[in-house]
Amino acid sequence: MPDPAIPSGKVRFYALPESGGHYMDINRPAWPYDVEIHMPIAITQAADGSYPDNGFFDPLNEAGDTLGTYDYRLLSMSTWRLPEDQKIEFNAFFNDPAMGRAENFMLRLGPTSTGFFPFGIDMGDYGDFIVRLVTRDQTGSLIDPYKWFEESPSFVMVTRATNALSLPGDDQGGLYIGDAVFGLLYPQEGIKPKTTYNFQTQLSVSGSPNSLDSGVLGDSWETGFELLCSGCNAYQVVDEIVNNKRKADIPIIAPAGYYLYGADQSSGGTYTSKFLGSSHDDKEVILKISHIGFDQFRIPLNFWMKAKTA
Repeated sequence: MPDPAIPSGKVRFYALPESGGHYMDINRPAWPYDVEIHMPIAITQAADGSYPDNGFFDPLNEAGDTLGTYDYRLLSMSTWRLPEDQKIEFNAFFNDPAMGRAENFMLRLGPTSTGFFPFGIDMGDYGDFIVRLVTRDQTGSLIDPYKWFEESPSFVMVTRATNALSLPGDDQGGLYIGDAVFGLLYPQEGIKPKTTYNFQTQLSVSGSPNSLDSGVLGDSWETGFELLCSGCNAYQVVDEIVNNKRKADIPIIAPAGYYLYGADQSSGGTYTSKFLGSSHDDKEVILKISHIGFDQFRIPLNFWMKAKTA
């Protein structure tokens, strides 16, 4: 006998058959929530601040022909509000080893679009995800709304049980990233270039300056900005970075007046760049996508400039 339809505005937590097949329906999480795509791209930066091509290591699968095999995705929610009855059921589900306690379970959204993209716009807002709870924080009973509770859980996606989404681009502005992503809006929080000049100046005890200049060819330019995107453009950005470019050169076309890498590199042009993630360390690059409202996504990005064409 098939399961009953998921009630409107709800998602279903479904214990996998080997764990009993129990399920609960719970309020669909509201905005904002964050998704992190962790890519095991190890980055080595040269002493002069540059990022050489051989300084990016992105492991292939065991067959040696597919990138992205070892990526993983995390969903984090900070203020998931639940009424008393759902909170009790929520805790019971995650305290029971036959359901969701330290076990994989199914996050079921249903067969049609919901507007909730639990593991990124490119993974879609319908169907089934096999996931596991990673961390959770919880409040006591709230005064407003009365006898409601807040959960702040994080989940890791184990597998995607149905097909992912595909969306066309959307013309919002003049910024281009990659080979096919165009029409991006000017970053609404501004552009934050970072320049490393390849000289050092030290002061003696009396304040006398002494400088060592290793030459302008060793200067290095990075930039950071936060895209505000429609769902269509967020999909295009994520797909281009995660599935196509990753450690490869990424062309960015900025209109005049953007000063993408600061005033040293003119006001606009084509910039051959390397993606440095929303954040990164020497072991992985993380791309963060925040769903902040209806058809609104924020994606912080950082790049290093490899070359520029006017």
